Amino acid sequence: MEVKEYHPDELEQTQDLLKSIQIQNGWRFRQVGNKTSRWLPVARFPTNVHLDLAHHRMIPNPSIGKNEEQVQWVGEQSWAYKTTFNSPSLSQDQKAVIAFDGLDTHATVSLNGNEVLKTKDMFIPERLDVTNDLNLLAENELEIVFESSYLIGKRLVESDPGHKYGCWNADLFFNTEVDKSLAAAEVVAQCEVEGTATEVRFEILFGGKVMATETVGTIDGLASAVLRTQKPDLWHPARYGRQPLYDLKAILYAGTAVCDVKTKRFGLRRAQVVQRELEDAPGMTFFFQINNIPVFCGGSNWIPADMFIPRIDPSKYRAYVKLAVEGKHSMIRVWGGGIFEEESFYNACDELGILVWQDFLFACGNYPANDEFLDLVKLEATANVKRLRHHPCIVIWAGNNEDYQYRETEDLDYKPHDKDPKHWLKSDFPARYIYEKILVDVTQDLVPNTYYHYGSPFGGKTTRDPLIGDIHQWNGDYLPKGKDDTDRFVQSSTVDFHNKAVGHERRLAAYLVENIPYSHQPIDYYVYCTQLMQAECLSAAFRLWKREWKGRFHPPRPGQSWSIVDYHLQPKLAYYTIKRELADITINTKRTIEEIPADKYTHAYLKKVHKMQVFSTNLSLKYHQYSLSFRGWDISTGERQFSEQRRQPETLKPNQSTEICEYELGDGEAASRIAVAAYLIKPEDGQIVARSISWPEPLKYVPFPPPKNLRIDSIGGQSSGNSFEIECDVPIKGFVLEVDSDTNCNIVFEDNCIDLVPGEAVRIGVKGLELLEKPKITYRYLKAAIDL
Repeated sequence: MEVKEYHPDELEQTQDLLKSIQIQNGWRFRQVGNKTSRWLPVARFPTNVHLDLAHHRMIPNPSIGKNEEQVQWVGEQSWAYKTTFNSPSLSQDQKAVIAFDGLDTHATVSLNGNEVLKTKDMFIPERLDVTNDLNLLAENELEIVFESSYLIGKRLVESDPGHKYGCWNADLFFNTEVDKSLAAAEVVAQCEVEGTATEVRFEILFGGKVMATETVGTIDGLASAVLRTQKPDLWHPARYGRQPLYDLKAILYAGTAVCDVKTKRFGLRRAQVVQRELEDAPGMTFFFQINNIPVFCGGSNWIPADMFIPRIDPSKYRAYVKLAVEGKHSMIRVWGGGIFEEESFYNACDELGILVWQDFLFACGNYPANDEFLDLVKLEATANVKRLRHHPCIVIWAGNNEDYQYRETEDLDYKPHDKDPKHWLKSDFPARYIYEKILVDVTQDLVPNTYYHYGSPFGGKTTRDPLIGDIHQWNGDYLPKGKDDTDRFVQSSTVDFHNKAVGHERRLAAYLVENIPYSHQPIDYYVYCTQLMQAECLSAAFRLWKREWKGRFHPPRPGQSWSIVDYHLQPKLAYYTIKRELADITINTKRTIEEIPADKYTHAYLKKVHKMQVFSTNLSLKYHQYSLSFRGWDISTGERQFSEQRRQPETLKPNQSTEICEYELGDGEAASRIAVAAYLIKPEDGQIVARSISWPEPLKYVPFPPPKNLRIDSIGGQSSGNSFEIECDVPIKGFVLEVDSDTNCNIVFEDNCIDLVPGEAVRIGVKGLELLEKPKITYRYLKAAIDL
């Protein structure tokens, strides 16, 4: 039982506050319609039927091998859950309200044998008055029957063959607005009241100190007040400042007695999506400005961290968000094909300074628009915007993921200039009514100061238009016996089963054969090659996006995916390359080849000049001056070809990219074998601030020789962690340190997948090795894999 907080020293008298009884013990479950199924205790609460069945060894672990095929029957059955609880004591003017945060999805709730609720949407929280349904003198039985949503969905499709289905208590709320000068902030607080409360006192607290307060009466169950504060302590994304959080408290009074207390945490920030015409190029901007600072929103997409949500606790949510911060992310996009996440996720983003792009939960399809479904959509959107709107991390709501792209692919009706919503409902793309009418109305009403975007991607003449809006750019062990499994090879049926992407075999083969010198055996090296390919692709994308500064984060289960952090919280190679690209100061290069004909007619006599464009990005808010240095080596021999340090320091302007120079590498075959290291160096002490290694492409043509001298030294002690210092005599691509997969879950590398060049010692920090008695360290690089 929970009792809400109040201040007894401030009251002349008190009465019992709102009591909250958690109905989470004694739950049992069984299969409906199966006479042999008996009531069994649940594994945990909240729960999921697959977890309960696995706990009782009634199904195998769906994540292992091909067990997923053996558990498909579970989703086509109905399941019942029940428990008992004692009635709370109620006075004459009190009522009992039962609340469900989410029931998945088609559920029938009975209390003491009487049906009290039917649900059709897992994202709509339910509250219902059960005062007259309680047994005050005996135990109460609560039962929930979950029908098969899969089968109900199939029947719904059959019932509407004309639609072109497809898939790819008291409520405290408020709006905040920070003045353009950032010198003052306003909080419009409102409290919807159930019961006898006649007055509400609102307080804004910071660090336990009351910063503003106002007491108002309730009118028709609503209390409203405007509170102002001067010189607010502003919330910033992680790179740009601190994340101070305020509390808004509403204390409900009936006369002089406290009825209830509600508190919500929030941050004060000014957030805008800036869309204006470019001055020196066609198109419009689309970027976020937080507290008047343009923010480069490097980051990733977020998908559910586990296919069974009850297994994710607050510490795991925080660990994922912490990895994002350490990986130099500024934003996470909560993907529309997932769920509205738990409070723990958004709390972690608030506390650690990660911006959130929040999709509504529509993805890759054409949704129906009958009256019943539209009512559900409005209820779901309203409930979840209300639940999440106090989080300062959320700076944009988007209507869907790729539904407008699906419309284009299927050539569904869409007339942009037709603004009559009634016409949209009669088209074969009626979902437009959801994105451009219902969700517009909900967000304008509930979060008027947060930008709403019809969908992602959306803008311009098509969803692929790079000039307006946003676009989507498309250019662990799950084997039963682990390393001893006979299916542990690249083209095994089990490995193939765990890659869910359409056409994954062709995609992986094409990406690898076009770019990387790879091999199917051993499988560890093949995995390394695929991860290196992903790392190279994503780092190049971030590098070029930053130049114009003008993400899936993890898979929900062990398997193959394009995530950059795996199910076990282990960063993949792309995590490290993106982290380096999103550092405050970077130096970057892009190689080009210019063909110069001997005359305007010849096709045979061409001079191929290899060049390297050099640019830098400064994501900090300060000017910096650094010296620029180049060194070049013949990759096949390791011999240095040139070394040059420019005399004049380069000035990097704050929060933007800077074009530095174009460097000519020469012509002929020799120039195609040169690896070049570019460095930004502090003039005062020679410290390397940023480095970038430029390679000839594609990498499959590069003649990587085996090193004759590769030095790897372990440095450091148990108190400060460890680091490894690596040095080599020839250029090496994608050097990776690893810990044996059976013991690596507590090992954290500070960097990895690093390019090496002769004459430079590189350090890779690692934490957690001291916890292992005999850690097994391996290393690999392109064309090699060796045990230490």
